[in-house]
Amino acid sequence: MKKFWPVLIIIFLISSSCVDRKNSFLIGKWEEIPRVVEPSRLYIWTFKDDNNFTIESYAIDSTDGEPLSINTGEYSLDRKSFEFRLTLDLEQDMGGHPINGDWWVDELDRSILKITRESAVSDGNPFVRYEFVKL
Repeated sequence: MKKFWPVLIIIFLISSSCVDRKNSFLIGKWEEIPRVVEPSRLYIWTFKDDNNFTIESYAIDSTDGEPLSINTGEYSLDRKSFEFRLTLDLEQDMGGHPINGDWWVDELDRSILKITRESAVSDGNPFVRYEFVKL
């Protein structure tokens, strides 16, 4: 029984540090990979270390480099049952680009982020998938 507690403490410390490590991978700018043949917009997501994020929308054919819109929201990254979950709460709706809800983190490392929405309250279509590359 005396050997049980140190093992339990070590497992707890390792599992809590995994969330911090994944969160450090998430922080930064991510370019959303378009899932249509000829996209009209480019989306840049920025996750900050204060649990806020922004989504900048750019016109593909624009040459001035100014975003068409900037949306802000809050996120949280948690680990549940050996899976990472991302909760996104955008302040305003992006009209046809569903964001709010709970997301599975399918893959997250220093260069790739893949998320699939698990549940949504607003638009009724829970299964949306986004893929990103780190900028």
